[in-house]
Amino acid sequence: MNHPNTKSNLINYDGSSLALFLWIGCLVLSVTRGSFLVLVVSFIILALEKQSTFLRNHAGQVAAFLLSSYVLNFLLSVIFGNVTFLFSFARFVNNVVYVLFGIVLALLFLAYSLIGIFAVMQKRILKLPFIGDIGVRLDESINPNET
Repeated sequence: MNHPNTKSNLINYDGSSLALFLWIGCLVLSVTRGSFLVLVVSFIILALEKQSTFLRNHAGQVAAFLLSSYVLNFLLSVIFGNVTFLFSFARFVNNVVYVLFGIVLALLFLAYSLIGIFAVMQKRILKLPFIGDIGVRLDESINPNET
């Protein structure tokens, strides 16, 4: 059941369309806190989807992508917060570096979202660079067929 057009058992809709909605939601809601909703939907799909392995693959990749972006944002905030506290004389340099890292992270977020969107449009299974293994493990470990 690896075909992208396999209907989802959650709602009677093909897996590629739902995967595309996940990636577009990830891209559009990245500027707000709404991306957490996409993460929750991804975990719901992983927990309940039984038919479309294509949709499960993309839901796992979206979940891994969002989880890693949250962790990275948190770590950078902690690091730059502590650097600012310790080196208050270099506040301007710290702010410039923080903004540059923010721009790099935003571009990475855009690139990964577009990779996901193009993979769905090409109807292919996805394994994102650097974090794809996490998505595969999420897909394999949250298995609705065990219940």
